[in-house]
Amino acid sequence: MIFDYHMGNLMRKQLSMIVRLSFLTALLSFVSSCSIPTITKASSSEGISTVSSSESFEAETETTEEYSLYDEIIEIGDEYMKVLTSGDLVATCEKFSYTKKEMLPATFDFDNDIYQLIYTNMTYFFGGVIQKAERDFELSVTCYVPDLQNCVKTVRQDETFMYEVAEPWIVAVVNNDQTQLAPSYETMNEKVLKEAMRRIEMGEYTQKTMFISVFKFHQNIENWNCMGYPEFANFMSKDSYMKKLGEMQTSEAFDLIELFGPQLIQEGKIQEEQYNETLEGLGLLLEEAP
Repeated sequence: MIFDYHMGNLMRKQLSMIVRLSFLTALLSFVSSCSIPTITKASSSEGISTVSSSESFEAETETTEEYSLYDEIIEIGDEYMKVLTSGDLVATCEKFSYTKKEMLPATFDFDNDIYQLIYTNMTYFFGGVIQKAERDFELSVTCYVPDLQNCVKTVRQDETFMYEVAEPWIVAVVNNDQTQLAPSYETMNEKVLKEAMRRIEMGEYTQKTMFISVFKFHQNIENWNCMGYPEFANFMSKDSYMKKLGEMQTSEAFDLIELFGPQLIQEGKIQEEQYNETLEGLGLLLEEAP
């Protein structure tokens, strides 16, 4: 009896182990038949495409690094542009390593006012970053500045304004007053320039000039060096920009004298005979001009 009892217990234990093994075998078989789902992303050309999670992580890392470098270059460029648009000539010369003459050649008594008008009203935005070499990059920047030169031309076409400021100079020209020719000419042009500046400041004249140029940056181990500045950074010292603001072409002078001469004759401020001689002399100058 004791033997039979032990045999029964042994058989029951063996049967229990067989059932457990069968269940585990079936479970493993089911798990192995299932596949692990993949991460998907949208494709611009074919709807949905599949990529592995490791590929997705690598792509995301590369994109993050790329944008990080772009943003860093933009920030460096913006540091320069903020100084430039502050209108602070001393700070700009220091930041851009220019001398004052390279930024603003001495021309008028109010040169600094002209400089501040131009640069404090400058707007800008950045374009793309181009990698020129392993550690060399170019940052495109577009800016808009008040078109002061064209505004001066617009003021010169304002007959009401010009009659008042041009009268002393026209009288000096017609009367051949050598003591007043140069001073009256300088005063007239300065008044025209200041009126152009006033119109820009008051928003009466809004036309702008566009410049497109680049910063050139070199990446060192610990910092960045600016190897080249945008051409517009010191455009006021180029192409006789400042000088042209205070000059009048011979044809413009002829037009003023011809336009206002008859009224000045009527007012008794000049003589008709001298006026005609002046027009004849200016006409010869125009013919000889290239």
